[in-house]
Amino acid sequence: MATEHAVGSTADTAFLDAVGEVFMRYPELAKKYAISSLALEAEMGIDFERQYGVSRIEGDRIVTEFVDRDTPIQRSETAGIPPRICLEEDSHGNCLEWWYY
Repeated sequence: MATEHAVGSTADTAFLDAVGEVFMRYPELAKKYAISSLALEAEMGIDFERQYGVSRIEGDRIVTEFVDRDTPIQRSETAGIPPRICLEEDSHGNCLEWWYY
């Protein structure tokens, strides 16, 4: 049974539709990646320029704790190509989520 989920504004819907087209162009990679909302982190007041998540497996759960970065990130148009920062790592230091800005 299909379930409808709220995605936000019509701009959110248009963005997700465009991303869906990219996933269809690269079906071999589509199983490796997902789009994630940062709504819960925003509700918690997480500042990804100052903090990042570290996730670990505990039984049948994935637990994420947010820790301070050694040096806060200053976002700018020249921050990188493409400009991105890691939002969440696994316990081995591998980046699990990227924030493109």
